[in-house]
Amino acid sequence: MKAIKVLLLSISLSPVGLMAQSQFNDFIPVGPAPIDYKVNDGRLFSEVSSDESNNEQVINLLPNELTHKSITMIDTKGKSGFSAIELSKSKHTYIVKTDYIKYTTLPVRKDSETGEIIGVARVGVGLRVDATIRARKKNITVTDLYALGVASVKKGIRGHITLSVMGIESEEVTSGFPVNAEISASTIAASLQALTAVKQAIYDEETHLTPQVLEIKYTEDYKSGLANAMDLSMPILLPNRGEPCVVIR
Repeated sequence: MKAIKVLLLSISLSPVGLMAQSQFNDFIPVGPAPIDYKVNDGRLFSEVSSDESNNEQVINLLPNELTHKSITMIDTKGKSGFSAIELSKSKHTYIVKTDYIKYTTLPVRKDSETGEIIGVARVGVGLRVDATIRARKKNITVTDLYALGVASVKKGIRGHITLSVMGIESEEVTSGFPVNAEISASTIAASLQALTAVKQAIYDEETHLTPQVLEIKYTEDYKSGLANAMDLSMPILLPNRGEPCVVIR
């Protein structure tokens, strides 16, 4: 099949949102960014990922599946904070990232393969939904795509949504993939269709998978020593051809 790289750039959280997440000990969406390391048969991960018939091999290296949601809330005075509450407050803005991923977990090391462990990374493939929402009404579930579609019809919210396919090359997914658009009933329906297509594509023999670094949970000690919260969501990956881990600068 014709290889089409499907790694769309997602909306980055604002510095305000990043600062809010830096104060919460949870996985932070990053990248996606490619990774390399030695797998069980001694080959480099990039060698497995570059094989056009690699689907079954890669899936065996990604045993976990997860839906992970990250919410940053900005109130009417511009104050931000990470929110574990999914129901909206009127006139508040929400930045919601939802990852639907198949992944494995690797340690994150600082500067080298033998460096200090500063966190844990989820490495894999999947779909990321980014929604920036301005709530006009309260008690709307901001992480529920169906609820957002209904709320948009009733003028309860306004905003936009972006989908990013991460580490999956599939002509079927590419041909039907929705573009960045305002939140509406039709764009929500298209997003749900894309999610179904991605889930099917992961197990399709003709799909080519290239796992990426998708999320990182940092230790409190490491986060407290950072001068810039932007570094949490934009880590610089260093080459790693030894033990399975993610190495960042």
